[in-house]
Amino acid sequence: MKLPKMLFAVGLLLTMLVGMSLAPQARVMMTGSITGFGMDILPAANLSVDDWMNKDGMWMITITNGDTKTVKYAKILIDLSSGAFGEILTGELTVINENDAYKSFKTELLPGQSVTVTNTMIVSGAPQMTGGKWDNESFKDEVVSLGVMPEGSYTMKFTLQGYYETKDDPIEEDTLDHTIEIKNPTPPELITPNDNSDDTVSIPRFAWQKPLLSDFSSIKNRIVAVYYNVTLWKMFSEDGSVLVEEDAISRIPIWELEGLTMESVDFDPGTAREELISGRKYCWQVQGLDGEGKPISSTNEGKSDVWNFTIQFTPQVINEPLSFFPFGFTWTPAQTGGGLVMYRARIADNPDFASGYIADGLVMTSFTYPSDAPPLRLGVSYYLELQAIDDSGIPIGEPATTTFVIPISEVTLRAPADGAASSTNTPRFSWQGSVNNYVVRVFREDTDWSYISGAIQGKNWSYDGEDLEAGASYAWNVSPANDAGEEIGESSETWYFSLAAENQVSVMSPVDEEVNSLTPIFTWNEITPSSGQGAIQYSIIIEDDNGTIHSAMVPSTSYQYPSDATALNYATRYYWSVSAERNGAEIGTRSERASFTTLLTGEEEVVSDMEDLSEIMSLIISQFPDIEGFEDKILIEISDETGPITPSGLAELFETFQIINVSEK
Repeated sequence: MKLPKMLFAVGLLLTMLVGMSLAPQARVMMTGSITGFGMDILPAANLSVDDWMNKDGMWMITITNGDTKTVKYAKILIDLSSGAFGEILTGELTVINENDAYKSFKTELLPGQSVTVTNTMIVSGAPQMTGGKWDNESFKDEVVSLGVMPEGSYTMKFTLQGYYETKDDPIEEDTLDHTIEIKNPTPPELITPNDNSDDTVSIPRFAWQKPLLSDFSSIKNRIVAVYYNVTLWKMFSEDGSVLVEEDAISRIPIWELEGLTMESVDFDPGTAREELISGRKYCWQVQGLDGEGKPISSTNEGKSDVWNFTIQFTPQVINEPLSFFPFGFTWTPAQTGGGLVMYRARIADNPDFASGYIADGLVMTSFTYPSDAPPLRLGVSYYLELQAIDDSGIPIGEPATTTFVIPISEVTLRAPADGAASSTNTPRFSWQGSVNNYVVRVFREDTDWSYISGAIQGKNWSYDGEDLEAGASYAWNVSPANDAGEEIGESSETWYFSLAAENQVSVMSPVDEEVNSLTPIFTWNEITPSSGQGAIQYSIIIEDDNGTIHSAMVPSTSYQYPSDATALNYATRYYWSVSAERNGAEIGTRSERASFTTLLTGEEEVVSDMEDLSEIMSLIISQFPDIEGFEDKILIEISDETGPITPSGLAELFETFQIINVSEK
């Protein structure tokens, strides 16, 4: 017989409550006519409508006739109450009735006989519960809202009423009640390996917290068991690309264990699809189930959060600061449990590294941006990623990242001075800047002629193009460049110089440079007069800051300083000029005065004293207009961690590093 809707709801709530407590066929013996009460339920999980309809024996009541008389009528009053809600529902169930057999289990109960009533007998037809009603609508609403029994203390009371042969011979009323503390279990909480850890051993132990369950310890033979399924996934694909957790857990796991009863387990490579690899990332999850394989909680199907970890891995660290001109960087190596570690560097002007530069298979812990790669632009922000990889190119751990900006390098021109008249038709240009390579552009503004040098290492260059036109005016500027001679920054300002006229001598060498001998050779161009008789002689004059120290008249366009003349000093600047004469008269115009410096010392490794270095310093400082005010100062100390410094080492410092400050003591 089909139950009314209200009566069915009453029975469902009764089953959900008592269905949380006793082990199969448990008995609570008592005096009186109700001789047994038991529950056979899921060990931990919340009950569903499906459980109520199909699981027999969720609760049971056993009635025994302990008298010598036959019971003709008996019913059980059922009452459910809660500490939080008070009375929840009431109802009654007819068990023995000789007049209405279809509403009872038996028509009579003979002396010594027993009858057992279960939850499924109520819903399966006869007899039916009558008089059932809700006593607390708010409790009903709470159950509908949560989908499970609210946590708290519940009491179920069964009261037996009836009579023997007639109503005048009643059965002594008998009551049984039992209180149960209900807790709705939550999914397991993970303990170790810690989430996002990167130092997990290759055979880790997985541990988690046991969920909080209802306390049924007061019920005899009660056994509450929770079973666990552990699942482990790798967070990288076959090509080594890193997977997010959502994608990783949708793939086939590399290790699964089911039906565990303890809250910890060691990884077993023998039962896994593959071993755990050092430096690789994995994620794991635990699901709690009851004795019938149902989730212990309605939250996330009884599954824990997903945690990830990396096997024994200390990531690589990019060392700061980065170096520039050329761009390069170093890093501390990644530490793994074993195997070959290589690196992949990516550089781009966007965080997605789209269309960026990639250097793969790096085995050292340093990298210099190659000259044949697309040039990095000055002043632009770049993203740098350094990823450890194995010999198959699969990433190991997380990449190290940083950003950088190639600093704008300002180029300052030094010589020839703006507006100067060049003493030679192969002028020597010099400048200041902070990069390693430059290009020099020489051009005429009154024509479309121009000449651009190749990549120049250093900060000076002698013109090596086609012959410049005598008496003409030229312009020049310098731009920072890469090794291939491609400009990578803004050019300097533009300066101008003019060449000697047709009838003016132009000196060729040495011009604004250091000579490596104290008997240097001087050369200049030949003057061809338009008319007249007699051989042409050339008058060369060599000076220091105090005046002429040597002069000579020679018939050719070269002259070597004689060894028996006044000796030239080391690390000293000298000046020279040449004019052409015929028959004792000067032809044309004397050349512009050119300068040269003698080498710093006769022996490269000789360490000079402070007096020598002071003179050398004055000479070097004189070449830097921004600090020329210190030219007459005396050098008293040089700090260098490598020890004593040689004059050539001092010059190298000035050639390598830009002077930004000089202080006076």
